Amino acid sequence: MTVRLCTRALGLVACMFLSTLAIAQPLASIEGTVVGANHLPLAGTEVLLSGFLSSGLPDPENSHSATADTFGKFSFPGLRPGVYEFSAYHVGYVQYNSFLARFKLGAPALTLAAEQHKTDVVLELVPLTVLSGKVTDEDGNPMPGITVRALRFAVAVNGHLRIANAGSGFHTDAQGKYELRVDPGHWYLSFSTERPASDKPEPAPDDPERDYVTTYYPGTRELSVASPISAAAGQQVAELNVRLQKTPVYHVRGKIAGGVDSMRRNLRVITTLEMGDVLAGMTDAGGPVRADGTFDIGGLAPGTWTLILMPSNTRDTFGTRTVNVTDRDVEDVVIAVQPPADLSGSVKIIAATKPGAQPTQANVTSLQVQLDPLDSVNSFDAPLRSDGSFIIRDMESGKYRVDVIPLSGGFVKSVTYGGRECIDSGIDLSGGVGDSRLQIVVSMNTGQITGTVTNPEGARLPEPK
Repeated sequence: MTVRLCTRALGLVACMFLSTLAIAQPLASIEGTVVGANHLPLAGTEVLLSGFLSSGLPDPENSHSATADTFGKFSFPGLRPGVYEFSAYHVGYVQYNSFLARFKLGAPALTLAAEQHKTDVVLELVPLTVLSGKVTDEDGNPMPGITVRALRFAVAVNGHLRIANAGSGFHTDAQGKYELRVDPGHWYLSFSTERPASDKPEPAPDDPERDYVTTYYPGTRELSVASPISAAAGQQVAELNVRLQKTPVYHVRGKIAGGVDSMRRNLRVITTLEMGDVLAGMTDAGGPVRADGTFDIGGLAPGTWTLILMPSNTRDTFGTRTVNVTDRDVEDVVIAVQPPADLSGSVKIIAATKPGAQPTQANVTSLQVQLDPLDSVNSFDAPLRSDGSFIIRDMESGKYRVDVIPLSGGFVKSVTYGGRECIDSGIDLSGGVGDSRLQIVVSMNTGQITGTVTNPEGARLPEPK
């Protein structure tokens, strides 16, 4: 008994000794300053420091936070050696992200060595831009409650430009005035109204219903001919005034097919206007699905509309249908209910086989796979297992682009679904998720292009510093 107790005691002492060694390992630290407009210290800024694993993925157990003092100073002591990224938040300023800042400047990531004490970090935050104006009706009267959204072209999706919203928008006040704070850059403004049917006057017999519809600055229904607004950091752009005009609008009526009764009581149909080469990341209010499965969506201007079936309390997509509105109401539209289902797939990596190339020790879990919507709402991440397989739970119906961030030195060779190549077109799950698998092939057999950059006179440009 005595020997056993002594063995336990020695074991405990050994564990404590090893723990002490782990705690006593050489640590690093960071000190820095946050500055804002005119390069002045920005007190009260929240600074977040995020560590990254050797695979390049975020390390959830290695994140830290601090608040800048009166002089804009912050510090992070007791850091493990490794790679770190900053983010910083302050009211009235663009959110700072060191990864994006490095991407623009081509600078390397912040890597800390053991016992390194870095004291020269400067985070420079950019002031937000202020856009303001007034909205009036066709008689020149102020229009309160109009939703004003700032929009901009964010990324290209399969040859189309996607519009991104800056937040949920701002409602005009009692005088029809609004004020938006956005990042510096080029913006478009949209103006939309939501009024219950009881507030809208009944049209005269044989006359089309007329109402205010989504309009873009300076007063057009076509985003393609809207005027962009350019503003520098901290600039205030005022007098962005718009007078809305009523236009003929129509109804789309129909019913949903499929789904259980409990599901039907909780569904609504929202609408998004197709705009040619522009993919709008915004939708109109739409309307609820009645208990008998029917719906009546009013206030739609002529154009091509996508109807999206969604639960009232979530952003899940349960079905889509595209309709063309011309000069009359559209009747008898049927939207099939497609509840979310699991989508399975796999990623295969082709190792480098070029003469003289080193064998590729590829870690498939270092890839990132995401499905981005083309006509629905939510994006989905594919969590990869060590064998390259994945299952996306509760995948919604709709059309998606498959985004893959490959390993360094590799490229996406193919993306197939149901035996069809869809690397450019994306995958169509409008009819629901079937039994097909999404298969992605990444190749490490890359080529190399060399060349020379010259000026118009043919002289070689100097190497960047």
